[in-house]
Amino acid sequence: MPIGLFTSLLASFLILRLLRRLRSPRYGMLDALNSNAIEVYYQPIVSLQSGKIAGAEALARWKQPDGSFLSPDIFIPLAEQTGLITRLTEDIVRTIFADLAPGYSGAGGPYFH
Repeated sequence: MPIGLFTSLLASFLILRLLRRLRSPRYGMLDALNSNAIEVYYQPIVSLQSGKIAGAEALARWKQPDGSFLSPDIFIPLAEQTGLITRLTEDIVRTIFADLAPGYSGAGGPYFH
């Protein structure tokens, strides 16, 4: 086999392997985590008795390049299947703590649950 043909076949194989990896679900999830594409939004919890805000629920959303959001019904199982659920959870909790820090003044601060 001529060396040129062998080199071309090897290069093609490596390029196809790289492209397959770049389109893998694990790579997509890892890229989203590394680029902070998973955002946290807060939905208020309102007391039915007083009508006042009693807390908030943190909602994770995966922002797509076109501006749409991928449903947690899709990306949570994906994170579990790819072994990235712990990293996803840690990133979300870290974001929540960073968002809460400015409003929390220690003793006497607001009650969070």
